Amino acid sequence: ETAQGLLEQYAELHSLEAQRKSILEQSEELEATLQSRIRTLQEQVDGCADGEDKDRLMKEDEKRKVEESLATLAIKIAEWQAYEGLKTQGNDAGRRVPAGTSNAKLILAKAKASASEEANVIEERPATPVVHVPESELAQLVQALSQDDYQAKTAAAKEIYSASAPKQDWDIRRRLFDMGVVPMLVSILSQQDAPGELVKYAGCIIAHIARNVDYRTHIHEQGAIPPLVALLASRCHQEGDPDGVLEAADSALVNLCNSMDDIRAEVVGRDAVQYAVQQIGDGSIVMLASKTTCLALTLLRCLLFSDNPERSKEAARRCPVEKIAPMLKLLGARKGSEFGETAERTASIAINIAWSLSSLSRDSPEHQNRIRSEDGIPLLVSLLQGPGLQDFALGAALVSTLANVTVDNEMNAKEICKARGVGPLLRVLLEPSGLGTTLSTRQS
Repeated sequence: ETAQGLLEQYAELHSLEAQRKSILEQSEELEATLQSRIRTLQEQVDGCADGEDKDRLMKEDEKRKVEESLATLAIKIAEWQAYEGLKTQGNDAGRRVPAGTSNAKLILAKAKASASEEANVIEERPATPVVHVPESELAQLVQALSQDDYQAKTAAAKEIYSASAPKQDWDIRRRLFDMGVVPMLVSILSQQDAPGELVKYAGCIIAHIARNVDYRTHIHEQGAIPPLVALLASRCHQEGDPDGVLEAADSALVNLCNSMDDIRAEVVGRDAVQYAVQQIGDGSIVMLASKTTCLALTLLRCLLFSDNPERSKEAARRCPVEKIAPMLKLLGARKGSEFGETAERTASIAINIAWSLSSLSRDSPEHQNRIRSEDGIPLLVSLLQGPGLQDFALGAALVSTLANVTVDNEMNAKEICKARGVGPLLRVLLEPSGLGTTLSTRQS
């Protein structure tokens, strides 16, 4: 029990370290962007020919954007300072904090939140350069969404989708929200005869807006969950995702459920766990090249995690045990996919599967036993000895899974011994730097 506790603590502390690195990277990137933007704005102001142009460039909208951006940076810095404070209160950097201390419990709670929540937010890359959409033009696009002409709706939705992407003008999502776009998008998702392309853009725009935690409750109250889950239910068994609707629905649900346990509980209650795991099919290796598979497993991992033990068990209960086999099959492909075009996606898929198996084995003895009967334990051990040593995120998930799969399960503990898993686990305990030699902070 002591060894298992240390293993869990070690894996979760590594997750907190990933959170620290991520905050630092985001802070540095945001600060550089802000400095560049401020310099550009200052140059434009200084180069104005007359006072009228100067007033135009320094209008309230521009000043508010800079102020809000600086506020966001301040929040990131505060998060980092809070982490440093916790680490200082606990122990020196690089030393493990005793599991019995209150500081250790707080750190581990933050690590678990980091590993299971913040990493789940979908990151998307825009295809077009960053542009600022004038208020009048944006209002016209939103108004077009209420028209009966599907072609006009689709064209407007496409423009809004491109403009609201995460790397575009971040303020545009607030403006869209204030213009009342959410009910229009929910209406589109609910229309049975709406073109797939239009539905895809509607789902993606909701995913973009839901990146802001302040808007998630409103999106939920507008009735977005039933049509999004219905899209999963109607398409999760199909081969491929030609119109991108599944990807859009998966992305929207992941972002809506992130840090919102009540929304997550409703999504689970509508059988979204089953619809998410169905998207991996039979675990064929061709699924590794599918972005839909990657997003579906991100959603599965998100739905299986909850701070409420009863809700976690309910989510695990809704995951069909027969899907353990295809999950393990896809996880096994990680060993042979170190390079190539699908390497990054394969790594993400493996991490999400491992964390999902960790949650399932913690909350369901039936899933524990199925992992053993499908020869999953030797696979987990072999991955810990191979890719898990170089990929921190995968290694932490594998350690967590091996710990949970043995809880009140003597047969699984013996299976780990039989698979020669004690040695790799001891090496993780005694040589923690081995797991993080070339640590990757990839958690998505």
